[in-house]
Amino acid sequence: MGQEVNQELKQLQEQLADVLEQMIAVCKRHNIDYYMAWGSCLGAVRHNNFIPWDDDIDVYIPYSQLDKFKEYCLKELPKDYFYQDMETDPNYFLVYPKVRKTSTTSMNKKDSDIPMNWGIGIDIFPLFDAQLPEKTEKIQKRVTLLRRMGYLPYYAIKKEGIYQKVMAVFYGIAGRKRKNRWCKKLLDSFQTTGDYYMDMEGDKVMFHPKEWFTPGCEKPFGSLTVKVMNGYDGYLTNVYGSDYMVVPKKGSAAYYSHDGVIIDCEKSYKNYLTQKE
Repeated sequence: MGQEVNQELKQLQEQLADVLEQMIAVCKRHNIDYYMAWGSCLGAVRHNNFIPWDDDIDVYIPYSQLDKFKEYCLKELPKDYFYQDMETDPNYFLVYPKVRKTSTTSMNKKDSDIPMNWGIGIDIFPLFDAQLPEKTEKIQKRVTLLRRMGYLPYYAIKKEGIYQKVMAVFYGIAGRKRKNRWCKKLLDSFQTTGDYYMDMEGDKVMFHPKEWFTPGCEKPFGSLTVKVMNGYDGYLTNVYGSDYMVVPKKGSAAYYSHDGVIIDCEKSYKNYLTQKE
């Protein structure tokens, strides 16, 4: 069983690397900065590849360059690859974009009723120009509001519980275009000026000195060569602690799996949707 699971994970990682290769090609052609982020950065530095048990890829792109990246993705990505955000996919409910491979599947079983692109994909996290705040509470509240606004299409379909039903009514009144404008306004509000980058994952915000990032440096990542921030030691220490180069022992909390997820590297998510797009 373990070998079967490992083989499935290996196939998933191969598909993720394929999508990453397409993303990197767009960035290189148009001088768009990107950096491997979170566990993908750790994998590049510590393993020169995926963290062995990792099943996703996270990438940073400066928010100031995200519109440019989107423009060229829409023009140049091969047909099987899809730039996904709130505008290109009406029922998409996350506030950061993804690049997906349409002929594959990575979908929570419980979300098969959400008619959107569920191809295997990589997460694109924006880096916002920022100053280091004395307190982050107000920023955290805006991030939480942004995330909840993004989820309105999800609530409108699910309608599970009183909160989601109320939000579904609200979304029905506000409409998708207005919701997208509100989300864009909130995203723009995070972009200021300063010597730091702010990034967010869920409701969590972190601040990193800009000097850690540029110009970046290259690391092997399996068969690919990827870009990480030149101050990756400071970044990884900030995110994971000073012992980030120590591989956790098997069975520790750092080893995890995603249950209840449909992964299919050969069939499109369209085969699993219970509602048509």
